[in-house]
Amino acid sequence: MRNVFDQYEQNENKLTHALMCALAEDDQLCRRFLKWILASKVQIPTCKLQIIEQSLPNQTTSRFKAEIFDSTLPDGCIHDGEKWAVIIESKVQAALKLSQLNGHRRMLLNKDFMHVYVCAIVANKPNIEFPDNCLICLWSDVYQWLNQQGKSSEWAVKLKSYMEILEVKFIREGYLTMGNITMFDGINFGKKDPYNYEDAKRLVRIAMSELKKRSDLIHELNIDVEAQGRGKIKGRESSSVWDFIKLKASRNEKNNTKYPHLTFGIHQDYLHAIVIVPDKIKTDFRRNLLDGGLESFSKVFEEMLNNFNHSFKGMKGVQPIVEIVQRHYLTQSSEPTIDAKLEFDLR
Repeated sequence: MRNVFDQYEQNENKLTHALMCALAEDDQLCRRFLKWILASKVQIPTCKLQIIEQSLPNQTTSRFKAEIFDSTLPDGCIHDGEKWAVIIESKVQAALKLSQLNGHRRMLLNKDFMHVYVCAIVANKPNIEFPDNCLICLWSDVYQWLNQQGKSSEWAVKLKSYMEILEVKFIREGYLTMGNITMFDGINFGKKDPYNYEDAKRLVRIAMSELKKRSDLIHELNIDVEAQGRGKIKGRESSSVWDFIKLKASRNEKNNTKYPHLTFGIHQDYLHAIVIVPDKIKTDFRRNLLDGGLESFSKVFEEMLNNFNHSFKGMKGVQPIVEIVQRHYLTQSSEPTIDAKLEFDLR
């Protein structure tokens, strides 16, 4: 069944249409949204607000014609019909230009609107300065805000769900190459919501983005936040999805088998966060692990276990596993063939 929000062909317009539809259906949600994006500093009119797309107040142009013929119109507008308006401009992949936002604002000022605010919602914040009357927020922030509104608005729940569906579609089509429109809010696969490859791929992508912001991983493990992981993740028929983070020490190495790296994966039955120590690891790393003999080697694992117990104290279902495995891949996207495996619980 076609989603209630699916009306536009262009990806840039899909999100705005969904947002404007939800706000139009729920007036209280709309007012809370305005208070949120305007940071409660602007007085919102008490009269009934009008919500339009791909057009200006008091204009009759069809939004579908506007999508095709007139890209200069704002994506959305919330106004009181006389003097107060908030312009919504949406960007996912397309670049956000200050000239476009100023143009939208001038059009409403020319229509005798006195209080005009411009809000740009983007997947990635641009590295340019904007004036005070231009507000910038991320689609992932909108997603998080919607998550907080779920108990009081069914339309917030519908919009949040649609954003998840749309992000999966964007990733599948290779459209969303940078940034996210949702946010990592846990892995909820279970009996009521069974494992799904596309959803797992979306969650891994977002989780890796969040992990690269972790100060402890950056400063203590010296991860390379700019290095790409697997790139295009393939394997639709696979029972798991995973990606990895490189260390800065391996920045100039094309082959990941010479340096340790961090891997995060979601499986049908569990998830893992692991450190991979490859068999072809650089001599310096191997020496640091083995030169002290068995006693020194054991202390490394003892320290790991102490850190593990401290981090996951009280959590159920979490296991510290050491795995030694010999495997090979028929292709880059195929499931591995396990030749031999030794696995034990570190406790």
